[in-house]
Amino acid sequence: MAETILAVDDDIDILELVEMSLTADGFDVITANNGISALEQAKAHSPDLILLDLMMPVMPGLEVMEKLKADAQTRTIPVIMLTARAQTHEKVQGLSTGADDYITKPFDLDELTARIEAVLGRTRPTRYINPLIGAMGDWFSEAGVEQLASHLQTAAMIQQNLLPQGSPDLPGCDVAGLLRSSMAVSGDFYDFIPLDPYL
Repeated sequence: MAETILAVDDDIDILELVEMSLTADGFDVITANNGISALEQAKAHSPDLILLDLMMPVMPGLEVMEKLKADAQTRTIPVIMLTARAQTHEKVQGLSTGADDYITKPFDLDELTARIEAVLGRTRPTRYINPLIGAMGDWFSEAGVEQLASHLQTAAMIQQNLLPQGSPDLPGCDVAGLLRSSMAVSGDFYDFIPLDPYL
C-alpha cells in the first residue's frame, strides 16, 4: 500500500511539480495551498508525512506546525518544512517546533524523495502503532508508558497465579501444561477439571 504525502504550499506550480514527482515515485499525494486547508487535510487523511511550506498567507507554516503538534490526532505525523529562507536561526526555529527535516527552495526532486524516504524510515515503526498511541492520549508520555508497563507486569503476575500450580496425578498418564504469552500477558488460561464420574 502506497504511503500518503500531504504537500502544502501556496505556490500552485510547486504543488503540481511535487505532486507529479512524488506520484511517479509511488506515493499517494494530497495537496493544500494554505495552512487552514493543511490542518483539515491532515485530520481527514492522517498522511504518513507532511511537506509544509514555511511562508504562507493567512496561517504561516510555523503556526500550522504548532497546531499539528498540539492535536493528539496529528502530533505524530512527521513533517518536512520547505522554505526559500536559508537562515540558520529560521531552520532552528522550524526544527524546534517539531519538524523532522528542513529543505530549502529551490530543491532537487531526487533529494526531496531521498529526504522523505529517510524520515519515513525513522518514523514508520511509530506510525504503525499510531491507533494505539491515539487511544493512549495523555498516557503517551514517559511516565505514562512506565505506568502502563507496571500494570502489564501486575496483570502477568495475576495471570500466572490463576494457572494450576501443578498437574494432576493420574495413574497411567503423564499430564503437563504450558502457557507462554507472546507479550507480557495474554488472554489465555488453562486448568485441569475433574469430571463427575457419573456424568
